Amino acid sequence: MVVVVVVVMVGFPCAYENTNFIQDYVMLAEFTLTIRTSKQHRGRKKLKVFIWKHKKDLRAAAHEHSVESAHFWKQAAGAYVGYLKAGQFGEIHLWEKLIGAGYFAHELQHFINHYLQETEKHPLDFEANERMAWLAGELTAEFWTKFYKKFKVEQ
Repeated sequence: MVVVVVVVMVGFPCAYENTNFIQDYVMLAEFTLTIRTSKQHRGRKKLKVFIWKHKKDLRAAAHEHSVESAHFWKQAAGAYVGYLKAGQFGEIHLWEKLIGAGYFAHELQHFINHYLQETEKHPLDFEANERMAWLAGELTAEFWTKFYKKFKVEQ
C-alpha cells in the first residue's frame, strides 16, 4: 500500500473513523467524485472530498488516514491524503474558510500526481497526458456541481 501525503454554512457532527478510534468532527460536506480518465472510462474508484468547519478538524481527520504524525499536520490548511482502500483512491480535505477554485485545484493537483504515479508509465506519452488532463477537468466539474447543489453562494 502506497500512501502519499501532501500538504452562511451549517455543519453537522460526523463519525469519521479508522481502525483505531472514532472521533466527532464538524464536517460541512462529504463529496464522492468518480475517477474517469476518458468519456468511455467507467470509473470504479472514487476520490472523497471533505469540507470541514474548523481547521483543527481537518487536521485531525487527515491525520487519521495518514502515515504522518500529528505534528506533520500542525500547519495544514488543506490536505490530500493518498488513502487507498477498495473502491477509493485518496481523500481531499478542505477548510470552508478557504474554499475557492485555486484552493481546490491545488489539492486536486496532489491527487493527480499520486494517481499518475500509480497508474501511468513514465515518461508520459501524449495519451497519458491527455488522460490526466481529462481527469482533472472531470473531477473539477463534478466537485463544483456538487458543491453548488449543497451550498448557497452569495455574490
